[in-house]
Amino acid sequence: MSEDFSAVKNHLFIAEARVGGYYWDIIKILLPPELGFDRREKHGATDVVNSMLNYGYGILYQRLWQAASAVGLNPNISFLHSFQKGKPTFIYDIIEEFRQPFVDRPLFSILTKGSRYKKLKVDAGSGLMDAATKEIILQTVLQKLSSLTVFRGKKMRAEEILHIQVKKLAEYIAGKSSSYLPYIATY
Repeated sequence: MSEDFSAVKNHLFIAEARVGGYYWDIIKILLPPELGFDRREKHGATDVVNSMLNYGYGILYQRLWQAASAVGLNPNISFLHSFQKGKPTFIYDIIEEFRQPFVDRPLFSILTKGSRYKKLKVDAGSGLMDAATKEIILQTVLQKLSSLTVFRGKKMRAEEILHIQVKKLAEYIAGKSSSYLPYIATY
C-alpha cells in the first residue's frame, strides 16, 4: 500500500468519525429522552435504540453480503478497511451509503412518531430484545428494502439498488468502469 493511499484513507476515516459524531449528537436531540440514548454503541448495547440499530444493520449486512457474493466479490477482501480474519471488511466498506436511508430512517420513524416505541422491549441487563421487538425491526427494515424508490430516473425496489450499486462497484474494481457513483438517497 502506498503512503499516499494510506494518508488519504486515514483522512477519510477521520472525516467519517467526525461527521458520525455530529450525526449521533443530532439523533440524541431528536429522540425522546425516555429512550435513554446517550451515544452509539456497536457492541454490548443494552438500550433499545442501539439494539434496534445493531439488529437492523445485521439485516443490511446480510443483504449486502448476498449482493457481493452474487457478483463474485469476496466479502472479506476490502479496499478501505484493514483485513480482519473472519470479518466481512468489504461489507464494512460499502454499507455506509445504505445505513441511513434503509435502516436509520425507518427505525427512527418508529422512535419519533407518536408512542409506538413504548411497545419495544429490551432487557437492560443483557441488551436482548424480545421476539415482538425483533419482529417489528425485521418487518420495518424489510418493508423499506421492498419499497419503491426512484433511482437514476426509474422506480425500483430499494433492495435492487443495493444489487445495482454492488455490481457497479465490482465493475469499477475490475477496471470495466472508470468511476463509481455512490447511492445518495433523496427525500
